[in-house]
Amino acid sequence: RKVTLHVGVLISLAISFVPKGEGGLGLASIVFGTPAQAAPAADLYLDFDPNARRLIATRRGQVFLVREARNDTVRPGQLGKWGHCPPGWYRVCPVVATGTSVKFGPFFMRLSDPGKGGPMARYRRDGIGIHGGGTGLPNAGTAARQGWKPTLGCIRLQNSDLRALVELVHWTRKGGGTVWIRVGANARVVARR
Repeated sequence: RKVTLHVGVLISLAISFVPKGEGGLGLASIVFGTPAQAAPAADLYLDFDPNARRLIATRRGQVFLVREARNDTVRPGQLGKWGHCPPGWYRVCPVVATGTSVKFGPFFMRLSDPGKGGPMARYRRDGIGIHGGGTGLPNAGTAARQGWKPTLGCIRLQNSDLRALVELVHWTRKGGGTVWIRVGANARVVARR
């Protein structure tokens, strides 16, 4: 009886992984597939928690990336000019390749308000984005892990992590999706209000 049950389960699993066009459910491409095989036109959601120093990228409920990210700024404790990135939702603008920029690392992605009166407008901010690099760090534009330096409000990743994120962003846009980011409240800012 146990053997029959196990054989039945194995046959069911095998059918599940047979491609859809061949009479199966096509689960192999979902479970074992690469991002390029996923269904198009799904948005990518980034969630940045400045207190945990963590950026999470999800698409259709699936986590694709979890990386350390920081929002250490030259004016800590505030959200105004050169302070922390204001909390809220943003649209991530197209990726700009910056080459081996010491300041930004290989890429820069500007954040913009999704509509009038968003967090950038409320705090009179502009030009905040996601990037790598770090002026004053050795090989900041080319090193995979360059270290950390404060920014003027931007979210900084290690260059190798930024490359992985950019790959997800390109994949999402190629499929017709939009990239969004939610920036959480920073406890260091709230404590000083």
